[in-house]
Amino acid sequence: MSTHTSSIIRGTAQMAAIVPYLLDYRPDDSLVVIGARLDPDCAVGQAAIGMSLRVDLPQVEHLDRFAHHVLDPMTRSAEGVPLLVHAFVYDDRDEAQHEDEAARDARCYLLMEAFAARLDDEPNVPFHAFGVIRGQEVAVLWNGGEPVDGAWDGTRIPAKAWVPLPPGAEVPAAADLVLQGRNPQRRRSDVVSQVRRRDEELSAAADLCLSMTDLKPERFDLMASVRQLGRWVVLDEGEPTHRERAEMALAVQEALVRDLFLGRWLPDLFPMHDHDFPAELAEVGRELPRLGGGLGKGAVPGSSDEAAARVAVDRLLTLASGVPEDYTPPLLTLAACLSWGRGEGTLANEAVDLALEIDPGYRMALLLRHVLIAGISPRSWAKKVAA
Repeated sequence: MSTHTSSIIRGTAQMAAIVPYLLDYRPDDSLVVIGARLDPDCAVGQAAIGMSLRVDLPQVEHLDRFAHHVLDPMTRSAEGVPLLVHAFVYDDRDEAQHEDEAARDARCYLLMEAFAARLDDEPNVPFHAFGVIRGQEVAVLWNGGEPVDGAWDGTRIPAKAWVPLPPGAEVPAAADLVLQGRNPQRRRSDVVSQVRRRDEELSAAADLCLSMTDLKPERFDLMASVRQLGRWVVLDEGEPTHRERAEMALAVQEALVRDLFLGRWLPDLFPMHDHDFPAELAEVGRELPRLGGGLGKGAVPGSSDEAAARVAVDRLLTLASGVPEDYTPPLLTLAACLSWGRGEGTLANEAVDLALEIDPGYRMALLLRHVLIAGISPRSWAKKVAA
């Protein structure tokens, strides 16, 4: 589940065209559902993207249950503001399997009907559009809250229903997302690789440094390591040494240190006043550089807030890749929280999954997984925190 609050879209074709920009990769064999929020500050005919969700395509026999599973988070996130649901199936043509296209067309049509049935009694979450994307073409089967005439012939999606996707260069919101660093040419496997990369040479060096720290614990300066981690992640003050990497990873093993960074980097979502930090740690926390005010509220496209957040996530993942795996769950969870806070649901899910593979009982990762599964947006979370 991802959330976005800044991109403005005009029409279903443009919505279909920006899916890879929203997700930061082009999906395969997937269903992508987008909620477009009719905020009062939007112009007539425009809607701000509220949230998006990518899931694997289901089997035909599970469509009704699947529709509830996918759409329930959307209905919970509406928060009294109309949320137009757009759904797009990525089901690329394979000429070697041409005989299967009729069955795939039928599955898409049945999924559309399941969505329409699920949202039939949800006036605040209308089912606005449903399209099938294959290659660089889209067939819109449902638009404006009703089936599209001529988009279904009873057994197939007819050839006349397929039209070219608008080029990203012609969609203003796509340009905004490119400025944020989104890469529509990536695949989901690239996101997985970003999270799961390992540098075993650096990890072995960090492991040796950690063993030396165990032998001489008086050498470890917790506050200095907290300061260095905060400044390296946000300000990039040079590459840390093996020992510094090891001690930064060691510092964040403390739950209060992890929460200090969350409070500093995501103050609207994890306010520092919710914790009783020791005086020295609280003082260090006040010195840590911030990432900017956009997180948790939707960073301005192309702003320094958004760029800093992307760099911070990558540095946390880089640090995790170069220390022993047992030390990575806090780093992965911090990266996941930052990703969730800026609307990167795919990366957040991957980082949480890896953290829980390594430590199934890591509580902060378990909490964030619940948040992601439930479809709780940063916007909703921030409102509850502020209440």
